[in-house]
Amino acid sequence: MINERFVEYFRENFFQNTPEELERFLSSIELSIPRTIRIKPWKEEQVKKNLEWDGWILTPTNINRVFSMDRQEDFDPLERRLGFSSDHLLGNFYIQELAAAHPVDILSDSQINTESFLILDMAASPGGKTTQLAEYFPNSFIIANEPTRERLPQLLQNLERMGCANIGITLYPGQLYRHQEELFDRILLDAPCSGEWTLFKGTDAVKHWHLKNIKEIARLQTKLLDAALHTLKVGGEMIYSTCSLNLLENEWVLEAMREKYGNAFEILFQKKFWPHIDKTGGFFVAKIRKNKSLEKNTNQKNIEEKVWKKSESKFQITYN
Repeated sequence: MINERFVEYFRENFFQNTPEELERFLSSIELSIPRTIRIKPWKEEQVKKNLEWDGWILTPTNINRVFSMDRQEDFDPLERRLGFSSDHLLGNFYIQELAAAHPVDILSDSQINTESFLILDMAASPGGKTTQLAEYFPNSFIIANEPTRERLPQLLQNLERMGCANIGITLYPGQLYRHQEELFDRILLDAPCSGEWTLFKGTDAVKHWHLKNIKEIARLQTKLLDAALHTLKVGGEMIYSTCSLNLLENEWVLEAMREKYGNAFEILFQKKFWPHIDKTGGFFVAKIRKNKSLEKNTNQKNIEEKVWKKSESKFQITYN
């Protein structure tokens, strides 16, 4: 169920002059999206052969080793559940939504990088992007940080199943990493968000959508991105991503940091994945490079509040 606040916000901010596109957007976010899997490097041909023999049709996507899955006509879902296949249980592939596979692919420039980096995944569970980092950066060491203890078992299970040996786990609020100045070569911040795109999963993310709640989430995201920029090395690169489409959790968060730190960083790439255009879940991805050390701010809280008010006014968000 989509509430009127959500509809009005997106009408005013994105589809004010295109009512037909708004209808396409609203219709698309409740539709099922194609199931996709990410196959482990060097396992591609064997996994494809096994799954096709088992009744699956694999179609390449725009990401290497990520395939859209469909079923043959005589497919029996009770006998051939994808998660129960031997290759899944052996960790030869990960069931991962296509849009969610983009952040790590963009961070690595769509290539397997053999350099030795220290990498931080700031919000790691359930582990899809963490295991993807391990595949794209096989000679790096990855810190998988999960701030919520209850989410650790799923992360541990997926890391073990996928056979990831180059990963260590921490259990901290991501904001604390701001005190580890310029430590990491690469960072993935797939930030906690309102989850607007998860409506197709049957969640209530849009049913209770309210701008007040979005603002609170955006404040947390801003603190996390601030911490990530502090702990990123000069010359290092990072990804900021969310599974939301509103301005506050995405463009606003980047703008807040730009207002705060100026040209200390630059945005190398930015894209918003729209369900009705890209045929994926809604998603936002930005790739950032840190150009110089951040200036120290003695009154952090007041600066953040001023940036919030300035950014809020700039985007002219009027629907409360």
